Amino acid sequence: MCTDCKLNEFLAKAKSTDSYGTCTACDASCASCVGSAASDCTACTKTVGAFLLTAAGASNGTCTNCSTDCEVCTSATVCTRCKAGKRLAGGNCDTAETCHESCLTCATGGDNDENKCRTCRSGFFHSNPVTDG
Repeated sequence: MCTDCKLNEFLAKAKSTDSYGTCTACDASCASCVGSAASDCTACTKTVGAFLLTAAGASNGTCTNCSTDCEVCTSATVCTRCKAGKRLAGGNCDTAETCHESCLTCATGGDNDENKCRTCRSGFFHSNPVTDG
């Protein structure tokens, strides 16, 4: 009988099942889980492009994809990093405005700063940073 399981497995604890005390695989979308269903995830396998959708007060849920232009999100409506070339504005990726692919976030509005980076993607640096003010 098992007492602990490896990543992507959970310990079956229901004594009424044949799998009691054994390690059982999580759903493929889960990095860790409390059961074998897709809705039993406690962490997602995909750390970029997905988030854990949980019911209020629950610690487990379903791994759900971020919106199309979003690379990292905390919910279906809040993006924290857009895919290359999209501008992050108020938790959303602005599909009408684009910024240079080296930018993580871009300046918004104003004719002089439309394509200037506020923050750069990894491996890039500011040559002329935009500041608020």
